[in-house]
Amino acid sequence: HAFSLVEPQVRLYWSNKFNGGPTSDLNIVVLPRSPTGITFGANSLGYNTTYNALIDHRFSRSFTLSGGALYSNLGLKAVYRPGIFGVDARLYNSKNPTLDLYGDIRLAHELEIFYGERNVFGPNVATPTFGLQANL
Repeated sequence: HAFSLVEPQVRLYWSNKFNGGPTSDLNIVVLPRSPTGITFGANSLGYNTTYNALIDHRFSRSFTLSGGALYSNLGLKAVYRPGIFGVDARLYNSKNPTLDLYGDIRLAHELEIFYGERNVFGPNVATPTFGLQANL
């Protein structure tokens, strides 16, 4: 994967947001190892699907900042993974600002589990999310 031009990412997860059911995201990252790349994808496949179109900039091996369309809204995504543990923060929807926070644990080189909270500042309805992400 060191010389990949395209990297599919599949995220399978369980969330209380959709009646406590499983769902998945699919993203395609173009130039995943270069300083600047592009991500295209779809979220919550089969439910209320939203779309991503982001420009990604790697500031270091462990920190990437992305901006563009996130969950079909204007948004930013920051990922910090210095080692086995990482943090993924997503801020989107300028009309009703929404912040999602996830903690990640790397299980293998291209496989990780995550747990987080959708809409941290939202209503008092908990929407914890946990799942598995594979970079293929």
